[in-house]
Amino acid sequence: MSTFKTVFLKELRDILRDRRTLHMMIVVPLVFYPAVSFILGTLQDREARNLSTRVIQVAVTPPHEGEPLREFLSTRASLVEPWKAEVEVVLSSGFDEQTVGTGTGYASVHSQDEIAAARVNGWLNEFRQSLLAGRQARLEQSPSFFRPLVIQSSRQGSREGPGLNIKTALYAGMCTYFLVFLTFTGSMPPAIDLGAGEKERGTLETLLTSPASRSQILAGKLAVVSLSGLSSAVMSCLGLIPVNLLSHGGARQLTREALQTLGTLENFVFIAALLVLLSIFFSSLLLSISLLSRSPREAHHRIMPVMMLVTVLLLAGILPSVPFNTWTALVPVLNAVLCLRTGLAGHAQLIPLALTCASLLLSSFLTIRLAARAINRESVFFKP
Repeated sequence: MSTFKTVFLKELRDILRDRRTLHMMIVVPLVFYPAVSFILGTLQDREARNLSTRVIQVAVTPPHEGEPLREFLSTRASLVEPWKAEVEVVLSSGFDEQTVGTGTGYASVHSQDEIAAARVNGWLNEFRQSLLAGRQARLEQSPSFFRPLVIQSSRQGSREGPGLNIKTALYAGMCTYFLVFLTFTGSMPPAIDLGAGEKERGTLETLLTSPASRSQILAGKLAVVSLSGLSSAVMSCLGLIPVNLLSHGGARQLTREALQTLGTLENFVFIAALLVLLSIFFSSLLLSISLLSRSPREAHHRIMPVMMLVTVLLLAGILPSVPFNTWTALVPVLNAVLCLRTGLAGHAQLIPLALTCASLLLSSFLTIRLAARAINRESVFFKP
């Protein structure tokens, strides 16, 4: 154990002396995730202000129909001719007679601007409610008479608990993406430096003069690379605190939701356990590639396809249409993303969770075996 500790501390000192590694391990995670949260929140505020102050140009056709609707819309939008309009509302024939009486009038909204069309649809729903209230008053009936059934949506696949909040799912997906991505990118620089970097400098072979065995050398390197990946994820979470304290509006709301998602004890233990498994898998895979490379440049070239594959799996994992089931739980990285996303959103499932842990453990075992085979090759320590 003391030999492993000596190797671990030696490797840790090596990466802490490298400015590029510290930059990727601490500075980038500490700034990147908070900066993205701040920018998204600021853009959200700006877009909300633009939508609330923007005057939409609306045309109601045919011109001889819908006088009450025109009066209603004139307080909310600018009524113009059809050729000038952003949104055109086309009314059915006899619209006024149908809506004033007990019939049904039809209105269709045409626009190339989806946001403007959505606002006009909201105003039409308000107008419909006012017509309904007038009919209720004339018939002297309570509002419940016209609403015999209210459908309350619940969480899909479960008969217990409240429905899944879309906002929570959004923040859970965002947190998951950055946590997993930064765990991978935080493991890259030390893996390359402690493998291919030491081979190029010729310092790897000097480790054989120490009493440490090759397995202890590998264990020390794996521990340092895993710690680096976990540190990147932790730094990204710590960077949200000053953003939450100093920002306002949408940026503060975004970071507050993210911190609340990450801050509960249940979520903390859940995230920590999965990230430890994921960091071991990433570190052993990256270190294997690095040890089998002749130089850091070659290691970079070999790791790039792996990084692209991880990014694709990350993007697939945060899509709502990708389910978390027994099949997706067997795919490394994708299973961790789906498990974190559903767990943080409050929709964890026991069987896929168990399969995810088993899959990550098996993947880590195989990549550690690959790293062990690499470090036992004489060409790793001695240049041919």
